[in-house]
Amino acid sequence: MKYRAFFRTAILGLLLSVNVVLAQGEATAIQKLFTVKASFPEITVVGVVVNPNESGAADRLKKINIAAASTGIQVVVAEASNLKELAEAFTNLVAQYKVQLVWVEGSDDLLNGKVSRDYLVKNATLKKMPLLAADPQWVDLGALMAVRKVDGKARLYLNTKAAKAIGLTYPENLAETADFFAAN
Repeated sequence: MKYRAFFRTAILGLLLSVNVVLAQGEATAIQKLFTVKASFPEITVVGVVVNPNESGAADRLKKINIAAASTGIQVVVAEASNLKELAEAFTNLVAQYKVQLVWVEGSDDLLNGKVSRDYLVKNATLKKMPLLAADPQWVDLGALMAVRKVDGKARLYLNTKAAKAIGLTYPENLAETADFFAAN
């Protein structure tokens, strides 16, 4: 057990110091999944919601599948190109595929619009489902977490109130490396 905690700390430290060439703010799929694995090792099945019509979606999905193979996390992809499909995708990921975390991947208006965000945050909380959001603003509004690139490094944003509401615990060493929201 002592070695597992050391290993998680070492992996998270490496992740947070890795430099990658990306648009400012965008973390790689591998950084996101390694952060999930290091922060919540009990999560082994992740559902990814993506808009197949968004520019670059196919390329991102390839990278997500490579990252999943590298981390040992099983990924289930659900496509949504409108609000009805988004609701169906979330429901299917949770009920049918029994994912342990829902990851919103993309930056288009459908997935990051207010209606979608409010729906996903509300329903993730009701279903006690961790939600990995594309933007730290979601974390401030109730999503569990977001991983972004800040000054060339992956940075975890964690909502402690959401973690408590869904019954998820996180390693104490995250306090050294994560930005916390709603910590009251």
